[in-house]
Amino acid sequence: MQSGVAVTQVHAGDRWEGWLVAVERFPIQLEVRGLVRDFIDRLTALVCLREKLAPECFLQYNQLHHENGPRRLSENGKAWMPQLGLGVWPDREPPALWTAEEFRELAPGEMIRPLMHQVFRITATAARRDALNAMFGTGVGLEMLVRQGDQELIQRTTQLLLPGIEEPSFRAFEFYVPLLEGKSLEDVDEAVLDDWLCGAQVYIRESPEDSGVLIVSSFPLVSAWREMRLTQVQGQPVWMLPIT
Repeated sequence: MQSGVAVTQVHAGDRWEGWLVAVERFPIQLEVRGLVRDFIDRLTALVCLREKLAPECFLQYNQLHHENGPRRLSENGKAWMPQLGLGVWPDREPPALWTAEEFRELAPGEMIRPLMHQVFRITATAARRDALNAMFGTGVGLEMLVRQGDQELIQRTTQLLLPGIEEPSFRAFEFYVPLLEGKSLEDVDEAVLDDWLCGAQVYIRESPEDSGVLIVSSFPLVSAWREMRLTQVQGQPVWMLPIT
């Protein structure tokens, strides 16, 4: 296989496409970080122009500790205007407090599950791309692309995810957004994925669970790969982003 960064198709039902940009780990290695960041940046610009989409952008708190993330967020707070919300896995049990049984069942050296997955929404519209690019590669980025003029995404995601949460301390956030990983797409019904995406046409998440950047799209992206000069591995659903 030729050298480069692999962009591999993953199952996402019939109407949706799933792709994973393999990066090995987060933070992304510096030798390929700029390449992958520019690829995501170009893809977002291309599909937003072609499909008349606009981004909603978020930073995932659980990865923010990398590379002085809290300080960088604080320094840019005035420009980015972050709003605190909660990320929820729609294919998992809703967030809940730790139990005594969970602590008893921990194996030596095993970490307990994260208590919750907070996210910061970048509310300053003009700063959204700058914020994602500034933090890219540390594992914090998440964006959902919606039709231009659609102002209801956050309302829909909150209506989807909040009712399933019972613990009062997790019901007090201003908004809720879906968290997806590669295995979330396995054998999922397209109507269920429609519900999870809440009207977003494209979903892009730096996914430490997958060691890659997960892309979920409601329209085919192969033409975009060709336009961005990726090359397909013969006979495989894999495209290569060449390292220049």
